[in-house]
Amino acid sequence: MSSKDGNSETALRPSMLADLTGRQFGELTVKQRLGLDDEGIQIWLCQCSCGQTAIITQTHLLSGTTKHCASAAHHKRLIDLTGQRFGRLTVLRQARQASSSGNARWLCQCDCGNFTEVDSYNLRHGITKSCGCLRIENSRALTQHNDGFREHMGNAQTLKNDDGIYISSVTLSKRNHTGVIGVSYDKNNERWVARLRYHGRYVLNKVCQTFEEAAELRHAAERRYLGKSN
Repeated sequence: MSSKDGNSETALRPSMLADLTGRQFGELTVKQRLGLDDEGIQIWLCQCSCGQTAIITQTHLLSGTTKHCASAAHHKRLIDLTGQRFGRLTVLRQARQASSSGNARWLCQCDCGNFTEVDSYNLRHGITKSCGCLRIENSRALTQHNDGFREHMGNAQTLKNDDGIYISSVTLSKRNHTGVIGVSYDKNNERWVARLRYHGRYVLNKVCQTFEEAAELRHAAERRYLGKSN
């Protein structure tokens, strides 16, 4: 049976009927099946690591013919960080899978020897400087030299720094997967949320369309209320 018989989907090989949703092909992540093109080949909506979307045939995806979008924005936005150093991290190569925000991720080696994949935004803005060992060392030093920290150990919600600001508002928790303190992703609303709690009240609690917008709002609030220079 050919693709012109009016029932082309049943004539396709089993491999061509496979669900590619969520799979990674080069810098493309498959988002949604769109149906068949004029030649009876399945077409898919894909998102490139640069953030652009593209409609790609299944043949081109499976054969490796198409590995990223064709827009100029892809080549303009993708900054090659290979070989650069950020804090303790040396960038080795681009990771296969982009971050949830659409940014490219990079495989890095930390000075301690560990390997980690980091969002390009976090690298270039100094948000991530190690595999996590730097934070551990800083926490250990804080524990050893801060009597108040030891008194409140295990209950970070009641612990304040020397300026009276809750430690939980200015430190990265294990539950944070964005790499930016105070920025989280609301899966129910599919939106990014930026928050900052200062002296017992929220001075920032805003829903954003993009990760970059939420991160910038958080950094601006830190500069305003905490005196940080990002």
